[in-house]
This record gives sequence, structure tokens and C-alpha cells, in this order.
Amino acid sequence: MDKEQATLIEQLRHISTEQWMMAFGALLAGWVLKKIAILVVKRLMKLAEKSESDFDDILLLAVRKPIGWMCFLLGLWAALTILPLPTEPIDLDRFAFAFMKSATIFIGFWLVVRLVSGFIKSAEDKTKATNPQLAGVLPLGRKTIVVVMWILAVLIALQNLGYSVASLLAGIGIGGAALAFAAKDTLANFFGSLVIFVDKPFTIGDWVKVGAIEGTVEEVSLRVTRVRTFERSLITIPNQDLTTKPIENFTRMEKRRIKFEIGVTYDSNCRT
Repeated sequence: MDKEQATLIEQLRHISTEQWMMAFGALLAGWVLKKIAILVVKRLMKLAEKSESDFDDILLLAVRKPIGWMCFLLGLWAALTILPLPTEPIDLDRFAFAFMKSATIFIGFWLVVRLVSGFIKSAEDKTKATNPQLAGVLPLGRKTIVVVMWILAVLIALQNLGYSVASLLAGIGIGGAALAFAAKDTLANFFGSLVIFVDKPFTIGDWVKVGAIEGTVEEVSLRVTRVRTFERSLITIPNQDLTTKPIENFTRMEKRRIKFEIGVTYDSNCRT
């Protein structure tokens, strides 16, 4: 055992039994408070089921687990405050509280992610029947927001632990550029789906003609649009093609012009 380890163990031995017991009591109180908070939220969720609004259901479901762990974290904060952690030769006190700050950040982001996911999922369920195009875009938007928020949480936590995130951000930028170049077709299809959603040139069930393809729109996803032709074949069109080709929507015609050719014989009486 080297000198630094021996010094650290000796400093930990100087912490009195009463301080250890008080810290354990704070930790136990945090655990009990966690159980009580979760129980209270569950009771409130049963009451919220009787209301017509979905807001309270989504809110309570999102905060149920994070609020419990936040209560436990509060007890851990109290326990670390009670214990006189050594600062030499290793600054355990600074490291412990930096770790606690990072854990608090993670729980806060966890709560926000659950809230955002809950509200977007609710909007997705409500728009499936009325606006399928929007319902198709929302899941990707939800996943994108979740990934970005967790990356931000990790970066902030590492910054609190004393790590420099500048080099990490540079690496993420280079990797993101390479990934974007490799997935350029996928991104083009995704932005094509956004154009379809914003401009709404057609909806599911419309009779359309795109280039030489003519038929009824059956599905619009984030990557492709599927059209059922009158020969009953199913054609898959990448969404990026729909932004560069003219789309003729026959369903939205105000009037239809029908042209008939009627043949008559030469001996017909044209006056009748």
C-alpha cells in the first residue's frame, strides 16, 4: 500500500461512528421518501384517470420514476454533507459532489425527456386518423429530441466532473459530418417527407400521377410513399423524388371534362 492510500484510509478512520450512523440515516430517509413519493404519484394517477384531459396523466406518468430517484438523491446529498470527506491526498469531497451534480442533471434531463416523449406520443396517437403524414413524422422527431437531450446531458455531466468537452465536441462534429454524408439519401427522403407534410400535395386515398406513375396513395412514411396503381400493383416512390417531380392530383379537380367520340354511319339522318 502506497503512502497516499494509507493517508486516505487514515482520514476515513477519523470519521466518528455517530457521523456514519447519521449519514446512513439520511440515506435511509431518502429511500423511504422515494417510496412515499412514488406511492403518492400512483394515487394521483388513479385520480387523474377520471379526468377528461390527458395532460395530468402524461405529467404524472413522466414524473413518477424521476421524482422517486430525486428524493433518494436528496438523502444521498444529506449523507455526503454529514460525512467530512477528505480533501487530501485525493479530493473525495469535490469528486463526490461533482458526481452528485451530474446525477442531478441526469435525473432532470430524464424528467424532461419523459415529458417531451409523453406529449409527442399523445399527439401522434391523436393525429393518426386525421393527419397520417404528421403522425408519421412525429416518431422520428421524438427520437431525435431524446437523442439530442441525452447527448447534451452527458456533455454537461462530463463538464461538471472536470473533463474538457471541447475535443469531444470536435470529434462529434467530424463524425456527424461523415454520418450525414453516408446517409445523404436517407436525409433527403426525410426532408422530402417534411415537404409533403408542409405543402400537403396529396393525402392518403388521393388519386395522383407522379411522372409515369398513376394510382391511389396508400401510405406516406418518413422515407417512401406507396402508390397502388389501377393494375393493382404497388409502387414505392422515394420521398426525395416527390420534391423534384410534378405531382398531379386528380382527386382535387374542381370539374372533370369528359370527351366522347360518337361515330355515325353515312346514311344516318343527322337531323334526328
